[in-house]
Amino acid sequence: MKTTYHGNIGDINNKRSNKFLEINHCGISNYKLGDYTTIREQGRLDYQLIYIRKGKIYVQFGEETIPVSAGNAILYRPGDPQKYSYLKKDKYESVYVHFSGERANE
Repeated sequence: MKTTYHGNIGDINNKRSNKFLEINHCGISNYKLGDYTTIREQGRLDYQLIYIRKGKIYVQFGEETIPVSAGNAILYRPGDPQKYSYLKKDKYESVYVHFSGERANE
């Protein structure tokens, strides 16, 4: 079963912070979730860092979809459009963190 998450709808962890640095949300995604796509056409208000521990993630940049394999990371800045997918057959595992704050850009 393929799941599509439209991240700009009802995302309660999507926020800016006026603190020095604040983690808004973090977690692990793995192949037990099945095929999974996230779409955030307007991006988020915060930063998102995804580190691929196993398998791969398919990331769309413009019109091109690029496989990003284990050992690599992806950083989305506030407002960056996001579209990425995981496929169960790749036995993927990634960790992610959403963060913001006065010094997040640094």
